[in-house]
Amino acid sequence: MKSIHKFSVLFTAAILVLSGCSLDEELRSDISKETADKLSEEGTLDYNAMLAAAYNSTYTFLTQDRIWSLQEQPSDEIIPPTRGGNWDDNGDWRVLHAHKWNSEHTYITQSFNELLTGAYNSLNILQFEEAPADVKAQARFLMAFYYYHVLDIWGKFPYREPGSDLLQLPVTMEGAEAVDFLIAQTEQAMDALPSGSLANAGKANKNAAHALLAKLYLNRGTFNDRTAPTFADADMDKVVAHCDAIISSAQYNLTDIYFNNFTPDNSTVSTENIFVTPNTSGVGQPFGNGIQSRWFCTLNYAHNPSGWNGFATLGEFYDKFSDTDIRKHYEDPVAEANGGFNMGFLIGQQYDKDGNALANVVYTREVNLIEKGTNLDFTGIRVMKYRPDFALPFQPGNDYVHFRYADILLMKAEALLRSGNSGDALPLVNEIRNKRIEPDAPFASLTLDNLLDERGRELYWEGYRRQDLIRFGKFLDSRPTKPGVSDTRYLVFPIPDAQLAVNPNLKQNPGY
Repeated sequence: MKSIHKFSVLFTAAILVLSGCSLDEELRSDISKETADKLSEEGTLDYNAMLAAAYNSTYTFLTQDRIWSLQEQPSDEIIPPTRGGNWDDNGDWRVLHAHKWNSEHTYITQSFNELLTGAYNSLNILQFEEAPADVKAQARFLMAFYYYHVLDIWGKFPYREPGSDLLQLPVTMEGAEAVDFLIAQTEQAMDALPSGSLANAGKANKNAAHALLAKLYLNRGTFNDRTAPTFADADMDKVVAHCDAIISSAQYNLTDIYFNNFTPDNSTVSTENIFVTPNTSGVGQPFGNGIQSRWFCTLNYAHNPSGWNGFATLGEFYDKFSDTDIRKHYEDPVAEANGGFNMGFLIGQQYDKDGNALANVVYTREVNLIEKGTNLDFTGIRVMKYRPDFALPFQPGNDYVHFRYADILLMKAEALLRSGNSGDALPLVNEIRNKRIEPDAPFASLTLDNLLDERGRELYWEGYRRQDLIRFGKFLDSRPTKPGVSDTRYLVFPIPDAQLAVNPNLKQNPGY
């Protein structure tokens, strides 16, 4: 294993160069294709270890201060109040919500670098023709998955052909060219990927590829022009076809209890999860805060588990839910017995597991970006989507969900609606509503507005909202905690300055 360790160190060094760090030219030249081929011929390359390194970057989605926050903080689903001296962080959280960020923002830079690390680790495997077909297919899917998120968030990505000279600058892909490339790469991976099933949700699989392709076709016209998204019938037909491939596989159905999709044992009790980052109770994660950040970031210190007392949702978003919607309020027996709280949204007086009122912990509907006064620790409705692992709250077993079945139904419905076929779209949305709301509450008709609201109700805090608001033309709109219409430059994030410094082929996005 000595040789593979050397290879991994050198490749990591190359990633640092591409991520904006300066390293010795001689060190960079050591990772030549010839060196890699020699290691491969010697049989010292451990392809499974290399693939594990490619998968590791999916853990960047779990922490509260990376991709998840870039997708959620600027939206109408979440607000990060500064509570006195807490959660100030030099204004990093506030500027995300207020649409006032710049190219020096720490979380923007870290997110860009970590996604590129995942893409480069995936590309590294593809240079070896003798690598097993299933390993190469998974690596190709992961590469497309990471670049899809870079394209979504920054509007472009740097790309280098597998095995090419690392001293040559990557090219930049954007717009239609980038989407076409990612579609082709995902399609190429499809045949050698393992079958799509609940059992295979923890790794790249055929249904995960269909889900990614549906996302790419649905957002194709948006990625090409975010100020005026278009939805070609041919693209919408492709969305329907890829969603139908998942539906017809008969591997998934809507989970009877909505929050079972997010519990510590969701790998066994969910019937929806298509692609996840797996976690095991008691086993640490590669880096950063894990899935526990989803409950720690919102719960007050007085709760069990004790939280960081941070993020909340907006009253206007909370009002989109009816009182009989399980997604708004579910009395989960495990959460009640151990934490004294329900799943969904926490508002009003809070209690411990024995029913005793927690002193002063009364969550209010009203919340501001900068909180003052005696109740500053208690403003804002809190959100409980992933149920805490009460036995091991810092090493939980909740798998993190990237793609799930309900979103497939909603994407198919949207594609049909945008193609003028609301009649076939409506039953798909009502299937979800009738599962989540008691008694049944079907829509009489389907519009873009109520479909966007339903996506919010079904997928809140899952990292979709920014993309959805942009696609539906609502992202820049004025909101109570973000007055005024935002400038169009905020439809994408700025390329980090360090990346621009090392790659002249990568140009800054307009307005930054």
